[in-house]
Amino acid sequence: AAAMLGLLLACAVMVVLLRADKEDTAGTSLLARSSPPSIPPSGSAYRETMRMARRADLYRQAAFDDAVEDQDKKVEKDEKLAMKIEEVDKKKSREREVKTLLDIAKARNKAAEMADKQLDKRAEKLQTDRAKDAKEPRHADEEKKPEHASEQRAKAVAGSVKRMATEAYQAYQDDLKEAERRDKKRQESFMNAKKEEEKEDKEDDDDHQRQLAMGRRKRKLWWWALKREEKRDLERKARWKQDLTKAEKMMERLNHQHQHQQEKQQEKQQEKQQE
Repeated sequence: AAAMLGLLLACAVMVVLLRADKEDTAGTSLLARSSPPSIPPSGSAYRETMRMARRADLYRQAAFDDAVEDQDKKVEKDEKLAMKIEEVDKKKSREREVKTLLDIAKARNKAAEMADKQLDKRAEKLQTDRAKDAKEPRHADEEKKPEHASEQRAKAVAGSVKRMATEAYQAYQDDLKEAERRDKKRQESFMNAKKEEEKEDKEDDDDHQRQLAMGRRKRKLWWWALKREEKRDLERKARWKQDLTKAEKMMERLNHQHQHQQEKQQEKQQEKQQE
């Protein structure tokens, strides 16, 4: 009877272990599982196995939570880095625009200064020529020229001054047009470079957004995997508890049968002794 009791108890425990091992092998988990150790046929050893399994589940849960937290931190870090890059790009773009406007203003000022210098040089030359004319000696026949000769000279001087002013103004206009042409070319070059940079920034931003979306999808998949693991763990623990209850009841029933058989044997022995 004792041998029969031990054999039945060992069979019950082996059935429970085989079922638990089959569930661990068939279930898909994100973390590695350790197979339960072999258990001797006793209730205390089975409880120890249950305790070890619960502890292993807690370790797996903690590792999974750490992995999810690391993924969240990585996504948050990527978002902050993208914002910093965008701020730096905006700042650099503003600096380039300001520099271009300053270059345009400098070019215009330079053209105006060159035109003013040319006017000053021509005015100085005109004054020098007038001084020379005043210092030259006049002959008697020249003094006797009629008054209209001086008027013609004055008209000629006025025409020369007017012509010099016109030439200076035309030179200023030419310099200004050349400066505007260079400014326009520089502006076109700047706009082309800006468009190219904006295109690269957009491509980088799109790539970063794709990476963020991929990270969010991975985090969502991890979250669903966690929920599935929690559900499976609850179901597994419920089955283990049910199997443990069945095993304990079987042990109690077998113990009761064994005690009943021992009592019958003792009664038979007492009857034999009385006979």
